[in-house]
Amino acid sequence: MAQTKKEISEAGQSIKTCDSQPNDNDDKSYNATLNLMHMKLNEETIVQHPTRVEIPDTFDDKQAENGLKTIDEVPDKEELDASKEIKQRNMILEEKLNKYDELDVDGILNVSSLNVTDNDVPLIIQRAFKNEKKKCVQLILRDNTLTSKGVKILVDQLLSIPNNLKSLYLSGNPDIGDAGIEHLSRLLQTNRSITILALHCTGITNQGVRILSNILCHHKTDSTACLEKLYISFNKLITDESLETLIQILEQNQTLKLFSLQNCSLSDNARRRLRKVATKKKSKKFNLSE
Repeated sequence: MAQTKKEISEAGQSIKTCDSQPNDNDDKSYNATLNLMHMKLNEETIVQHPTRVEIPDTFDDKQAENGLKTIDEVPDKEELDASKEIKQRNMILEEKLNKYDELDVDGILNVSSLNVTDNDVPLIIQRAFKNEKKKCVQLILRDNTLTSKGVKILVDQLLSIPNNLKSLYLSGNPDIGDAGIEHLSRLLQTNRSITILALHCTGITNQGVRILSNILCHHKTDSTACLEKLYISFNKLITDESLETLIQILEQNQTLKLFSLQNCSLSDNARRRLRKVATKKKSKKFNLSE
């Protein structure tokens, strides 16, 4: 190492003390000599101090050591926006439920158009029925994103707690479908207080109509729903295939006062037959207008 430094010094002195005038070639030669000497020094440093040569950690390793997330772990903009939207929705839902606790005088809980999901149902039920002094008699869940899973949660919770619910509005939740109607049938057979059920635009098909018929026309009185108003309008998958089932409901059910079937896919002939049957029961108001 000392010898190498000495060589550099001597080489530098020999160049600098040259009697001839400096020119471009001398500068280039001087720079080349210095570069060569520095390279030798670096090589010797590496040999004499091998422990100083380290393979650098990767960026992710450094980030992990510092407690930072790696690039793959950082949520993208869509995830952040979705999380923000969920928090905002939950805040709105909480605010509305808090208002219910403070302002309810008629026993009405209206959480329409709040993008309520299946996972929100337990919180809603808790708020609606936790206060014994304020009995919820009307639960409005219109125009949300409930599915048959949410309806099952709703039914299971309502069957597990004392309540006097009279009106249930589920309209505008197109993913409820026939599976959701199946769950509701359990509720209607057990809960004798519900008299109004709104199911506009809930994805009901002809199968759903048959499920409703089974609880509206049951030969056992204690298993028959006590509905007075039933709305199944705007379900385009209800077709003429349901005609005989609908006639059965009109002829056999003794509690319905209003049965709304607007804007389903019934033919003119089917609607005429239903009107004819409905006129025989003066107590019913049968709505079939398109």
